[in-house]
Amino acid sequence: MPVVLRKGEKIGYLKPLQDVCGIELIDEKGQKNSQRRQALEDAIDQLVSAAKNISDSDKRKLRDLLSQFGDVISTGDRDLGKTSMVFHTIDTGDSVPVRQILPQLFIVKSTRATASL
Repeated sequence: MPVVLRKGEKIGYLKPLQDVCGIELIDEKGQKNSQRRQALEDAIDQLVSAAKNISDSDKRKLRDLLSQFGDVISTGDRDLGKTSMVFHTIDTGDSVPVRQILPQLFIVKSTRATASL
C-alpha cells in the first residue's frame, strides 16, 4: 500500500554507529570496516589532492567535510547497491504501454556492455 509523505514530515532518525566493543564489523558487501576505512581515506586523499588553487585551510575543511559524509563516497565497484526501501512508479492511467522496436545502435552497445561483464 503506497504511503503519502508530506513536505517536512519526518520518516526516521539517523544515529551514528559506534564501535564500542572493538569488534571488527563486516558490512553487507562482505568488506571489513578497516578495509572500507582505508579505501575511504585513499579516496579522500585523491579528491583533496585534485583540488587545485585552494588554500591549505580550505583543503582541511574539504577533508573534514568529505570525512563527515564518507558513507556516500564510492570506494569501489561493489559498494554501490540497491534498496527495496524506495520504489518509483509512474501512473499512466488507463494508457497501454507503447511498444517500439529498439534501434540497432542500442542493441550493439547493449551486447558490448554485456560482453564486458
